[in-house]
Amino acid sequence: MNVFVIRSPYCYLNAIEFKKKYNLEDKSCILLIGYLAVDSIDIQHFEKIVDVHDWQSVVYYPQNASVAFEEDSLESKRLFRFPGNKILFLQKYVKRINCALPPKQSVKRVILQNIDDYSFLHVANRLEPKTLYC
Repeated sequence: MNVFVIRSPYCYLNAIEFKKKYNLEDKSCILLIGYLAVDSIDIQHFEKIVDVHDWQSVVYYPQNASVAFEEDSLESKRLFRFPGNKILFLQKYVKRINCALPPKQSVKRVILQNIDDYSFLHVANRLEPKTLYC
C-alpha cells in the first residue's frame, strides 16, 4: 500500500507522476488531501481535478485545524461544529485521520508533501512506513 498526503493541486500532479515513475497500481494507492477548512475554495479545486478512479480511496480532511480552533469567530465554529475545547477537537481530528489510514503492516511507502506540517508528520509516525518520501 502507498499513501500520498498532499495539500496543493500542484502536488497532486507530482503524485500522479510518482505513481507513473514507480508503476504503482491504482488499487495500491490512497490519497489524503488536506484542505483549508476556513476556505472551501481549496476543496472545490481538488474535486474538479482529482479522478477518484485513479486511487483506491480519496480522503479529504481539514488541514489548518489549528487556525480553526484558535479563532473565536462564529463562522469557524459553525464550519467544524466542535466545542471550543482544543483537546476534544484534536482527539476527533486524529481519530478521523486514523480511520482513513490502512493498517500500518500493509504500508510500503508514504509520500508527504510537507514534512514540517504536524498532520503530515502524524500520518508518517502512525504508519511507520518502510520508505518515506518528502
